[in-house]
Amino acid sequence: MNKAFVREPDDDGRAYCPRCRSLGQPVGPGPLDTHIQQASRPKMHDAAWFCGYPHCEVAYFNQI
Repeated sequence: MNKAFVREPDDDGRAYCPRCRSLGQPVGPGPLDTHIQQASRPKMHDAAWFCGYPHCEVAYFNQI
């Protein structure tokens, strides 16, 4: 099928973990300041998502 006729999904604000594809939970700056190393913290901005899947190697992620 030609991609010109395929509808892209609407952005509903949800984010999925880039590793395991689990639905992420939004988190603000508090948890990020606590759990992200100081050198990496600027990459996360003020909001990100948390992957709660116990066997996933990713904890916090953003869509950048």
